[in-house]
Amino acid sequence: MNIRNFLSGRLFDPPSPENTRSNSPRKPTLRRSPSSAHDLSARSSSNDDSTSDASSSPRSYTSGTWRLDAMKRSRESTSPEAAESSRRRVASENVRDDSPVREAHVASTRSRSVSPEPSSPAARELSVAEMDERYPPPSLANPLARPRLLEADVEAMLPSAVEWVQEREAYAEEHGRALVGPELDWAREAGVNDLASVRIVVGELPTPSDSTLDRSFRALGLDPQRLAALTLGHTVFINDWVTRQFETVLTHELRHVKQREDAGSVEAYLRAYVSQVSRFGYQGAGLEFDAYRHQH
Repeated sequence: MNIRNFLSGRLFDPPSPENTRSNSPRKPTLRRSPSSAHDLSARSSSNDDSTSDASSSPRSYTSGTWRLDAMKRSRESTSPEAAESSRRRVASENVRDDSPVREAHVASTRSRSVSPEPSSPAARELSVAEMDERYPPPSLANPLARPRLLEADVEAMLPSAVEWVQEREAYAEEHGRALVGPELDWAREAGVNDLASVRIVVGELPTPSDSTLDRSFRALGLDPQRLAALTLGHTVFINDWVTRQFETVLTHELRHVKQREDAGSVEAYLRAYVSQVSRFGYQGAGLEFDAYRHQH
């Protein structure tokens, strides 16, 4: 290698035609016998084509030219355009390969999101003793010398009382109204959970059609003509003569709705309420004491 070629960037002397002919490698010969005459003719024609194209092929087998061609191909393969094209191809293959996995993941996520939540267990009915513990009578309240209703009488009146309450609630669903405006805030303050089920009916308070049940209520001091309001289940009946004290009366009765929800059923609430009023009177009943504490 001379100095001129080195300074001009040519690493190798250009080969002479004599060196090219003398150093050109010999083409390998196929020693495997063809299976048929047709294969032999096909292979001979392909060998002839390759021999004729060898001189025009850009990949020369001379040592210097072959090395330069290899370096050129290496630079082209590592160019930014080729690297970007390769990255896009790999990214498209990855997206195409991962798409079934992503679709399955999205499907499973949607199925979990629309799956129904497990239903909450039904509320347990509280006994009279449990309601007395949760809503105790005031400290100054003393039991009456003689209960107004015996325990047997209370149990006897419960079936007809529950049926009457259910009839009044069905009536309120058609003729009553839902809570509106600040009344919703009052119900939340009272602790009511099922706000949508509360109904308000303004007018004359209902009286039981059963004469025995009506006498039992009057014996407890629950005279519809003298009461400002009456709560039956989730329905609040307010007497039509209540005007200025509407908020006070409604917040008092909404606390009774909360107490009915705590009891677990209409029957459990009526049993506890009638038992307390029968033993301590209206003013000494823990359920009434609690409602007075929460009214506005």
